[in-house]
Amino acid sequence: MIFDHRTYTIKPNRLARFLETYERLALPLQRKYLGEPYGFVVTHIGALSRVVHLWQYDR
Repeated sequence: MIFDHRTYTIKPNRLARFLETYERLALPLQRKYLGEPYGFVVTHIGALSRVVHLWQYDR
């Protein structure tokens, strides 16, 4: 199994807008070509305004 781990830092006070835009435009395309994400998390403590994507691929 191979995992693609990506961390994105969003500008302050733009996280809600980013998530709305991502869910509406980017996620449907990624699901079509990559399948379901293994994980998608947003930070609420520590370094704020970070989004982590995890995608899983068969070897």
